[in-house]
Amino acid sequence: MQRHITPHTIANEVRMNRELFSGAFLIVEGDKDSRFFRNHIEPNQCRTVPANGKDNAIKALDILERESFKGVLSIVDTDFDFVEGKLPASQNLLFTDHHDLEIMLFNSQALEKVLTQFGSAEKIDKFQEQYKKDIRTVLLEAGRTIGYLRWLSLQQNLGLDFEGLSYGGFLDVSSLEVDALKLIKVVKNHSQKHALDETEILNDLQGLISVTHDDLHICCGHDLSAILSIALRKALGSNKADDVRAEMLEKFFQLSFEASIFSATRLYASIRRWEQDNHPFRILPAP
Repeated sequence: MQRHITPHTIANEVRMNRELFSGAFLIVEGDKDSRFFRNHIEPNQCRTVPANGKDNAIKALDILERESFKGVLSIVDTDFDFVEGKLPASQNLLFTDHHDLEIMLFNSQALEKVLTQFGSAEKIDKFQEQYKKDIRTVLLEAGRTIGYLRWLSLQQNLGLDFEGLSYGGFLDVSSLEVDALKLIKVVKNHSQKHALDETEILNDLQGLISVTHDDLHICCGHDLSAILSIALRKALGSNKADDVRAEMLEKFFQLSFEASIFSATRLYASIRRWEQDNHPFRILPAP
């Protein structure tokens, strides 16, 4: 059913709701984003509209803007648009601070709350002492290789499928390091792209990796959640797999991302500026 949702479907939903609601409309990519923002918006002043995808969210906004529809804002993941310098320009379109919403949560105090809840203080201290790095850095370094492969696949239209990936096939569960060649093999087989040359992809991947890119714009939040899930079973904790599933961790990240944390983000500041420019519409509770 969701695959039949189009930008026009979303635009029509906003138009129809305008007859019953005079406040602001916030178009977001999906249901998870909608649940996150419902925890931070002013419910009497703003309604969230999940668009079933980034493309739908941007195009629905464009349709409404061409009609001079007032009081609509869209917030989407930055993805690789920032590193490619391709951020679409619209005063009614905002982006996450980093690659996606999950990375925003990961890069906050919410990570420490998750580690406190599910991790072993003894194992975490021992791990950081052994590898001379903090946990956030280790997770980002693991996720960046996967992120670069995602980006390479988009650049070269490789058609690689990362949905439902088995991370254990390329992740060292003790050091949390990713083996790039094993990663390529696992993703290639998972994607049923057996004709792709692994050595060629590895060379292209190494050529794409750059120290000038911010890992927060390269890493995908879902990858870090999956890696953290594995880490909390052995390297950083002693949990059962079902108790630290990636989906469950992402929900806990959302719950741990308090209003005080959100108010320190660039996205929050951008929303406040939008409110000033679009009075009397409001998205957030009064400061």
